[in-house]
Amino acid sequence: MKHTQNETWRALALAGNAEELRRLKKRSLESAEQILDTAILENRALTSNEEVEFENRKNEAKELDSLVSHSQERRARIQRETSRYSSSDDSSFEWRSFLRGDNVKLDVAYGDAVARRVARDTTRPERRDLVTTSGLASVPTSVLNEIVLRLVTESAVLQASPRALNTASGETIKVPTFTSYGTASFISEGSAFAENDPNASSVEMKAHKVGRLLQVSDELIMDTGFDIERFLSEELGVSVGQAIASAIDGTNTGTSTVQGAFSTATSVGVTGTAASGAPTIGEIFSLYYSVNPRYQQNGSWLMNPATLQHLSTQNDTQGRSLLLPSLSENTPTTLLGRPVYTSTQVASYGSAVSSVIFGDISRGYYVRFAGGLKVVSSRDFALNTGLVTYRVEARVDGRVVDTSAMKRFVGIGGA
Repeated sequence: MKHTQNETWRALALAGNAEELRRLKKRSLESAEQILDTAILENRALTSNEEVEFENRKNEAKELDSLVSHSQERRARIQRETSRYSSSDDSSFEWRSFLRGDNVKLDVAYGDAVARRVARDTTRPERRDLVTTSGLASVPTSVLNEIVLRLVTESAVLQASPRALNTASGETIKVPTFTSYGTASFISEGSAFAENDPNASSVEMKAHKVGRLLQVSDELIMDTGFDIERFLSEELGVSVGQAIASAIDGTNTGTSTVQGAFSTATSVGVTGTAASGAPTIGEIFSLYYSVNPRYQQNGSWLMNPATLQHLSTQNDTQGRSLLLPSLSENTPTTLLGRPVYTSTQVASYGSAVSSVIFGDISRGYYVRFAGGLKVVSSRDFALNTGLVTYRVEARVDGRVVDTSAMKRFVGIGGA
C-alpha cells in the first residue's frame, strides 16, 4: 500500500530522522521563495494558483518544523533510556528486574566508598559497583555514589574526615584510645632509658542497624519518564544519611547506640559562656587554643548553620570578622583559618548545649561501617496494593577515641 506524504513524514519523525525532516523543510521553504521571486521579477502579484501553492508550501514547512522537534525529543528520550540499561554502562536488565520487585537482593560494600569520599581521595576513578548476591551483572554505580554523597553531606563529622573503618562482618572490635602520650627525654652517656608510656585504653565499636521501608507504585516504575534510580538513590541516601548523621553529630552516650561526637559522656574538654549559650569571639579563641597545637594544624570546626550565622555577626576588637566565606562549592567557609563544616543534625547553640567542636576529627573520632549497605525489593509484601516495597539497611557505629584531639563548646548560664 502506498504511503501518503504526511505518513512518510511521520514515519521519519518516529524513526528520529530529524536530518531528513530538516532537508524536506528546507526544500518546501525554497519552493515558496521561488514562487515569490518569480512574481517579483515579473513585477506582478501572485496568481490564485500561485497563492494556493505558496500557502501549501508554508504549511508544509510548519508541519515539518513541528515534526523535527518531535523527532529530536523522541531520539533524546530513546538515548536516555537505552544508555541507562545498555551493556556499555554499569547497568543491567537484572537491575531493572530488582526495581520491579523481582526479589533480588543487593549487598553493597559501600564502606570503602564512604571512606574515600570522607578522605577526599580523588586519585582513583570514582567507580562503584552494586552487585547482586546471586552473582548477576553489576548495576548502576550512580546509585551508590548518590547515596554516599547524601550520607556524607548530611553529617558535619563525616565532612570533616574522621577515621573510617570498614569490616565485612559486624562483630565487636576494640579500638585503642589515648588521653595522654608518652614523653622522651635526654639521657647522659651510660645512663638507662626511662620508661614513659602513654595513658591508653580501648573502646568497643559495634554495628548498630539503621534502615527503613519505601514503597513505590507499579505505575511509577514502569513509566519510562520517571527516573526511578535517581529517586531511590536520593530518597534512600537522604533518609539513611540523616539517621546516621543524627547519631554521629549528636550527643548520644553510646551505651546502646552510636556515640555522638558531641556526647557529654566523654571526657572531651569544654568551655562555656553566660550569654544564653551563644559563643562569643573570645570563647571561640579559647576553644581554638585549648586544643594542642599538633591537632590545630589539621583542625576543623563542627557546628549547626544557625551557630555559624551567629558567628558571622561577631567581630574582633578592630571590627573584623573571623570568618572567611566560601567562594566555591568545594571550598568550605573558614574560621581562624580552619574549615567549618555544618549540619542541621548538630544542635544549635543554647544553655547547657554542646554546639561547637574544634579539633582534628580524623584523630578524635572513628566511624565504623559493617557488612555493607543492603537493599531488598519485594512485590509480594504489598501485593494487593500494586506497590513494590524496598528495604534498606546498614550497620554503623561511631566513637570518640582521642579526647585530646578535639574540644567542644558548651553553653552555660542564662541571658
